[in-house]
Amino acid sequence: MAGFFLIAEDTKWSVSTVAFESIVELTRLQLDSNDQTTLDEAYQPVEQGFDCIVLDELDKSGFRLFCHKCRKAFDEYTSSESPDASAIRPDPGLVEVWRELLELLSRDDRYDP
Repeated sequence: MAGFFLIAEDTKWSVSTVAFESIVELTRLQLDSNDQTTLDEAYQPVEQGFDCIVLDELDKSGFRLFCHKCRKAFDEYTSSESPDASAIRPDPGLVEVWRELLELLSRDDRYDP
């Protein structure tokens, strides 16, 4: 199985379900109640049980917010260094596919670093 991101009408990105769920949940943790509109729009299919994030209808502000939070989640995930044996260590496969997603997001016209 796979999950996918609908970035724009002509840009879709598919990834394994495990990677999809990791990226989606770690990014969701970065969003808060002030980001409710973006959460509702982007995560609606996930809330309905589908493995899909929909970004194609987000306005520039919502898209930028999602990209910023996705990048922040990635940065936190990849920098997690803890001597605690139970700590989550970055999975190289997840890091690679997440970088691919971030690259695709940066190519969208709505993107603004």
